[in-house]
Amino acid sequence: MQSNQFLYGVDVDVDEIPAEVILSRVIPLRDHLVELNKIPFAERTYDDIKQINEVAKAIRFWNDINSR
Repeated sequence: MQSNQFLYGVDVDVDEIPAEVILSRVIPLRDHLVELNKIPFAERTYDDIKQINEVAKAIRFWNDINSR
């Protein structure tokens, strides 16, 4: 993800996303990741692994959204 300055330009103030909005996304993502991780490793399909990786990536995105 690019910085706000890179995306919006120099001296442009972009409001932070409220914590409650972030949590409304992170909590269900974490819950889903817990469920996906219950799939035994030997039984995971390629699609399961892709989904696990994408959900983890989404969690990182939302956790880091205001630090960019």
